[in-house]
Amino acid sequence: MIGSLIKTARCLFYKYPQINEDIVGTSSFGNLKVALLTDYLTSVNISYECRIKCLTVKNYSTVLKEWHPDIIFIESAFHGFNWSWSYKLAKHPKIFDVNYLKHFKKLINLAQDLKIPTVFWNKDDGAFFETFIEAASLCDYIYTADSSSIVRYKNYLYSRSSLEPQEISTNFQNYFNDTQQNIKDSSSLNTSVLADGLKFKVGNQFIGLMKMAIQPRIHCFKGFNFSKKAICFAGSYYRRILDTRRLFLNDIFSVCAERDVQLDIFDRNSNRISRNLDFKFPKFKNINVLPKLSNEQTADAYRQYHVSLNVNSITDSETMCSRRLLEIIACGGIVATNNSKAVENLFKDYCVVINSKEEAMELLPNMVLTPSKENLEKAQAGSIYVSQNFSWEKRLEQLAEDLKF
Repeated sequence: MIGSLIKTARCLFYKYPQINEDIVGTSSFGNLKVALLTDYLTSVNISYECRIKCLTVKNYSTVLKEWHPDIIFIESAFHGFNWSWSYKLAKHPKIFDVNYLKHFKKLINLAQDLKIPTVFWNKDDGAFFETFIEAASLCDYIYTADSSSIVRYKNYLYSRSSLEPQEISTNFQNYFNDTQQNIKDSSSLNTSVLADGLKFKVGNQFIGLMKMAIQPRIHCFKGFNFSKKAICFAGSYYRRILDTRRLFLNDIFSVCAERDVQLDIFDRNSNRISRNLDFKFPKFKNINVLPKLSNEQTADAYRQYHVSLNVNSITDSETMCSRRLLEIIACGGIVATNNSKAVENLFKDYCVVINSKEEAMELLPNMVLTPSKENLEKAQAGSIYVSQNFSWEKRLEQLAEDLKF
């Protein structure tokens, strides 16, 4: 009941961004028909690649029966298109909706009857593993952006099944063969684990890795045209959760105040009713909090500001990173970021890693003053690396190989 009231309020106060549906894409998957249960950014990014339809609680039956999609792609969405799936996919306290997966289960059952494969991608592991595990476990193919969560999915599916151990197959390294192995020692992690693709089969379900992706038609390198001697940050501030993330941002704010560095924040939650409760940025000298940018406008900002700030909420994952980090690098932006295992494994050659307030004090003022030759070279090399390895076309190629379509 409370969940329905909140969703109604959102529809009254917010206008959901437009997404182009059922338009032939401009990639090699242009005619592929994908039904989406995703939040806005993923929906609009995939819409450039193929024909899409956004699923809602009210239209999914019609779309599946009449449009006949090739696959259904579901992500760890908190709201879905036009907020239709708010409190109906992600696990919340029961006060919001006791039977929260009721509509989703009907969607999955219909997909099974129509023999349409269902793909679930948790882009928010491992922080939100428990939030989405019940929904993910209903799907045919389960992907996670976090390599260390793969065994958790395997264990969960196995614990809920009557399968014998031999019915669980794998092409993973021996490092993962023991289902009770606790992944803590990154030094023993084979680089092949960082490759996207299926790793386990439990009964008729598949589990694998799918890293974050960007849409290069929006976030791409157009040459260097830095014009703003300042730092930009297009993101959120969390006052109650993600303490390490908040402390890193507070250190950066403090450095900007002390060293007279301008930081322009484009508040991703500026249009939310709750922005002053959970997402309000603290006040510091030289910090300007501005309204949120559109997805397309962020690309222009990353090309204009001398420095673009990134903060990874998850720092202990070998593969999980923020979408913002990929988008900045893809645009040829000069990135200042906190460290993480994923940064160390995948992106350290393309950004400036800040490990402490002292390092920020030393590095940021000069970075804002003028882009160095070294950082320009990092930025250009990074744009090539990301566009070649982290595009949505690459992710569709992965799905085509895994699902055999």
